[in-house]
Amino acid sequence: MTVTIKGDSFYQNSKKIRLAGSHTWNTVQRVAGERIGLSRITGNTTRAWVIETSGAVFSGSQWGSNTPGLASIKDVPWKKDGTLNGGFYRALKSFVKKAHSRDIVTGISLFEGSVQRNFPGTWERHPLNGLGPKTSEEVHTRGSWNKYQRAHVKRVVETLESFDNVIYEVGNELSSSSVKWFQPQVVKWIKKWSDKPVGVSYAAAIRASRGKDELTWMRKTGAD
Repeated sequence: MTVTIKGDSFYQNSKKIRLAGSHTWNTVQRVAGERIGLSRITGNTTRAWVIETSGAVFSGSQWGSNTPGLASIKDVPWKKDGTLNGGFYRALKSFVKKAHSRDIVTGISLFEGSVQRNFPGTWERHPLNGLGPKTSEEVHTRGSWNKYQRAHVKRVVETLESFDNVIYEVGNELSSSSVKWFQPQVVKWIKKWSDKPVGVSYAAAIRASRGKDELTWMRKTGAD
């Protein structure tokens, strides 16, 4: 079921297809002790999130949950010293393998911005806090910490390369600071190691409502 992109359409084994489905944060990682299985996912496509922080306060937010206090997030890609956490990649492979057996196309969102931006407690528990970036706004910019992010991207690609139901997304709702260097660079990393489709998406600096041309920016990144 090799998935390709031509123009604005998806193809499966050279046949044009429509993708429609559902997703939630915790299909790969455990949030507040819970991981959602594929049995609760509908449609022929879903998304695998990568939440970068090990904890957040979701209660009281219109986007969050009623989970009180600090919610733990298990299986974060990095340990506190920046080395990779094998548990995350094993969980990711297991999820994608199950999706593959059900012919579900899986979008892998490699980095995440909205949780850090919208929920308290996230930056204090981000594994790259103390390894270079001074704030969460700097995480997805150019710096010495990119070696940890590059290692993560390479490990994801190596883990999933045998599956043909995978498409990549650089990140979910990354901050405006990500658009100049980080997102195009991640596209380059992926294309160096894989021929699977990769996309970029929303970032605060590229809102059409601000007079920005999102499509032109997307094309310049080299994404599919």
